[in-house]
Amino acid sequence: VVFSAVQGVAGAEVSALNFDANGDLRVTLSAPGQAEANAVVQRIEQAGFTVRPSAFAASGGRITGDLTVALP
Repeated sequence: VVFSAVQGVAGAEVSALNFDANGDLRVTLSAPGQAEANAVVQRIEQAGFTVRPSAFAASGGRITGDLTVALP
């Protein structure tokens, strides 16, 4: 679901994936801007998952932050 959501948004990339002890998936996402990051979040949510984004930081013309993806 995560890779499908990211592939569907131009310029979005995953740089890390980690599972938390409680089973949540933490995804480090890089995107050209906030609109693209929001589009990835919306696609994951539309697949039935809960997404909790961290604050995103801008660097080198892109933004990077973490998404915590969990079952509802």
